[in-house]
Amino acid sequence: MQLELIEGVHTEREPNPQGEPDTPQKTSLGGAPMRDNLAPLLDDFRRLGRETAVVRYKGNRRRVTSYGELARLAGRFAALLEARGVKAGDRVLIWGENGAEWIAAFHGCMLRGVLAVPLDFMGTAEFAARVAADVKPMLAVGDAALLSNLDLDAPKIDFETWLDVLPPYFRFATADSVHVRHHGRPQGDCAHAWQRTGEHPADQRGRATLPAL
Repeated sequence: MQLELIEGVHTEREPNPQGEPDTPQKTSLGGAPMRDNLAPLLDDFRRLGRETAVVRYKGNRRRVTSYGELARLAGRFAALLEARGVKAGDRVLIWGENGAEWIAAFHGCMLRGVLAVPLDFMGTAEFAARVAADVKPMLAVGDAALLSNLDLDAPKIDFETWLDVLPPYFRFATADSVHVRHHGRPQGDCAHAWQRTGEHPADQRGRATLPAL
């Protein structure tokens, strides 16, 4: 299986008639200004609409997902979280291969201010179980084969059938605080954990702002 992420990131230099050293101005996603964090990316996704965002290959099959489709999936997942009472600061486990569904679930969590807990799809079931026991997720989403290895009290939604579960409506309002808890090691928050605004007691360790994409 091959995944191709389509993105255009380049650097422009601001005109400087005074002859002083130029200041690079980074732009992304079709020329939009670089963001301080990931949260506003959905605005770019919606603006880019039908432009190709993700191309996924599985055998001889090629599946293309547009930026607009990604935004709508994220909005529908945010609506599902709201409908199920998953609130800001709660955890959602994401365990699956990289793809449009993974990206949408991640951004849907950001829209709700929910702690996304992404797991390496090549990680072991034992490690995933330790992480799940640590974070106590309210929901787990991902590939069906991977989720079947988890014994959780929380409900599980697999990417293969989640279109049948997601609400038909969207939720695009962004919560005040957005968190990510990334377990690349057996315990604790790593330096990739970040939040957009606000504070939350559950996310005070190892927090750093990620560079904009």
